[in-house]
Amino acid sequence: ANQITNITLRYNTNFSILKFKNYDVLDYWKHFNKVEILASIDESHQLGEYIRKELNWEKFVENCKAIKELQNISFKISPTVSVFNVKSLPDFYKMCVSQKIISKDDIYINILDRPFHYNCKVLDEESKKKITQIYKHFMEWSQRNNVSKNVQNQFQSCVDFMNNENYHPKYWHKFLSETKVLDVIRNENFAHVKNSP
Repeated sequence: ANQITNITLRYNTNFSILKFKNYDVLDYWKHFNKVEILASIDESHQLGEYIRKELNWEKFVENCKAIKELQNISFKISPTVSVFNVKSLPDFYKMCVSQKIISKDDIYINILDRPFHYNCKVLDEESKKKITQIYKHFMEWSQRNNVSKNVQNQFQSCVDFMNNENYHPKYWHKFLSETKVLDVIRNENFAHVKNSP
């Protein structure tokens, strides 16, 4: 049995489900040397559930608590930055740290390139200026709170990417129309979605 469990398991998951029928994955994970989890989660509460349809935020938080006592588990969040969450990402990170969902280093940011209408470059100049200020304040907070250079660089990459070019307004119009269509299909309304309780 030791030879089988003397390996590292790596998962990309929204971390909403740990049980399947009578099986609890935690019962299996505790036998392995190391389990690495990259949680594909872009935001919290309603907004997180809106962006990733299968996410259940309360369940996610519950599952985070459940793994705390397992020393062999390495847990990081791996948000994908898009037009939906580029503005709120710094606050989301701070909330995850303050609620001990992650430690300060435990984030791996992906930046969405396509589809173009979800790319954060589609935002208008005024929105980009406001978001740039949010990231500036976040960088100052990061330095005061000893956040690693690696994490600071990841956030700086987001704002640099967003400001690197302006996409044609047609992509913003497509974002609005696609979101409207999906809202009808899912019986949701992006305008009413909150990123906190």
